[in-house]
Amino acid sequence: MRYACTIGFFDGLHRGHQYLLQQLRAVAAQRGMQTLVVTFDNSPISVLRPKETPQLLTDAAEKRDFIANFGIDRCEMLHFSPEMSSLTALQFLRLRLVPMGVGLLLMGYDHHFGSDRLGFEQVRSMAESLGVEVVAAEALQKDKTAVSSSEIRSMLVEGRVAEAQELLGRPYMLSGTVVPGRHEGTSLGFPTANLKPRSTEKIIPACGAYAVRATLGGKTYAGMTNIGSRPTLKNGSDISLETHLFGYSGEAYGEEITISFVQRLRDEREFSSLESLSNQLSVDADNAKKILGQ
Repeated sequence: MRYACTIGFFDGLHRGHQYLLQQLRAVAAQRGMQTLVVTFDNSPISVLRPKETPQLLTDAAEKRDFIANFGIDRCEMLHFSPEMSSLTALQFLRLRLVPMGVGLLLMGYDHHFGSDRLGFEQVRSMAESLGVEVVAAEALQKDKTAVSSSEIRSMLVEGRVAEAQELLGRPYMLSGTVVPGRHEGTSLGFPTANLKPRSTEKIIPACGAYAVRATLGGKTYAGMTNIGSRPTLKNGSDISLETHLFGYSGEAYGEEITISFVQRLRDEREFSSLESLSNQLSVDADNAKKILGQ
């Protein structure tokens, strides 16, 4: 089987990446090929410039799922190593892509290939000798600016989850395990599921309260999530992720939960009393329900 292939880290699988995959499917259909995405389970920057390694928008498992759900026939997830970083464009084509059955390479508009950092025209002429056609992809632009993972990271760091959703094409998500908390939420009338994220490399949005949807036990619930150090409750420097699920009762310790961030409700702040905090949580719940159509 011959494959039409594209390669990249694809952190976030945002709208720009999705547009690239749409082009890959189209060019593969025109040539009677199947689609192949070659990506990495670690950021190449973590090898090339370790001190500049960004936090992630998607972990490896999420990225693989998103690629499969986008109708791609095959995903090869490589580990980017110092040895791989030393491969020239020709070596990567000959040693990695050609053995996978790649007959066409769709290159991103700003992509440079191999340790010799070759651009589109250089790669195209080189690949022809290996029987690989190289096609240039178009970039998706929003407000005349290419959609980028770094822009989305900046939005999340500032808590702008609704804007991040526009560029991602879906809400930003955090998945992990429900772990025991301090039960203060229960005493305030808002019991919470406390999330321990599956990946320590993923971005946690800015501290504050958010309207969210959460998947737990195969069901999806509307809810609100608080991220922060809980200053009113003297939580110290620990950052907690606590989610109150509307209409849920029971304990979920040890279960997997996925939080999808819809809209920021407010900043984190310290309240003068537990009663003031409880009153604010009631306001947060009402606002979240309106946002989520509850």
